[in-house]
Amino acid sequence: MKKITLLSFILTLIATPAIAEGMYVGVKLGQANYDFSNVTNNDQAAFGFLAGFNVNEHAIVEVEYDNLGGFDTDPGTAVTSNGNVTGSAFSLSGIGLLPLNRQLSLFGKLGMSSTTLTNQPKPGFTGNDIVSSNLALNFGMGIQYNISPYVGVRAGLDSFEVGNASVGTDKARMLYMGAIFKM
Repeated sequence: MKKITLLSFILTLIATPAIAEGMYVGVKLGQANYDFSNVTNNDQAAFGFLAGFNVNEHAIVEVEYDNLGGFDTDPGTAVTSNGNVTGSAFSLSGIGLLPLNRQLSLFGKLGMSSTTLTNQPKPGFTGNDIVSSNLALNFGMGIQYNISPYVGVRAGLDSFEVGNASVGTDKARMLYMGAIFKM
């Protein structure tokens, strides 16, 4: 039994670098904007964390979490009255790369995202928090420049469907700059 355990441990050590070779992690910072009408303070800071695996030179599978900033609502909007709304998204996407040279690539992204809008009453107003969730397609596009074999920078635009049937659905877009760190 000890020999099997030792053999399994050795094989894991040998295989791990091969699996990790195509993996990366990253961060992105930017600005989110929502398409809902009658909102104020709409263009807010947004950020995200991501991890991906290069399937080959032209295809990536990526998972990410994005904090989509938020907005304030005016009385009588579809979302709710007098609240501070924040958004987030968790997504799994396929990314297609079009290399322009060894360092520069264009990319397109298509996947599924689970988005959440949380509406909290503004100070001085009463009411309960309202949470609306949505599962829908997300898409994006951008450009990536590899500074070295281990570090790259990205600029892109991602689009998510947010809201649900009770509050209405619309788009949230995130314009960002980011960095990826390859393993």
